[in-house]
Amino acid sequence: TKLNIQTMRTSIFYLLILILSVPSINISAQRKLSLSEAVSLALNQNPNIKKSTYNLDVTIESIKPAWGALIPTFGLNGAVNWSHSNYNNNAASNYTGVPNSGSFSAENRNWSLSAGGDVTLFDGLSNFAIIHSRENSLTSAKYDFEKLKQDLTLQTVVQYTTIVGYKKLLDFQTEDLNY
Repeated sequence: TKLNIQTMRTSIFYLLILILSVPSINISAQRKLSLSEAVSLALNQNPNIKKSTYNLDVTIESIKPAWGALIPTFGLNGAVNWSHSNYNNNAASNYTGVPNSGSFSAENRNWSLSAGGDVTLFDGLSNFAIIHSRENSLTSAKYDFEKLKQDLTLQTVVQYTTIVGYKKLLDFQTEDLNY
């Protein structure tokens, strides 16, 4: 019995240390949510919904370059080059012994203009196939987004009804206990 008392005191001591060492949990009053508020909150706060929205935007933007491939291209280039050279030589003769002319001046002007374009007359309808493929990807992304919203709504409704059921069960058991 003396051993049991000592073991019990040690157990109570460790239990008190455990209770005191655990930080106190601050429990504050929470407001009750309706089912529609819970679903709305889940849809607005879920990161997968936001990610799917951005994916949808990217898919929409990927269609524009596909349509741009059908537009003809046109380019215009121009260039102007001007150079002026002065040469002044005061030496009496060059290496061959022929007397140098005193000085000369040279001027050179060049300009160019070019234009070009590109029109795809027939590419085996691959541009239209690319556009169709990207539009199908957009439709698929929309369906994925809607499925994600429906799955999240279903999960929220199931969890909400489960919590409400547990609350009713707790109330019933509390009433039964008080009776």
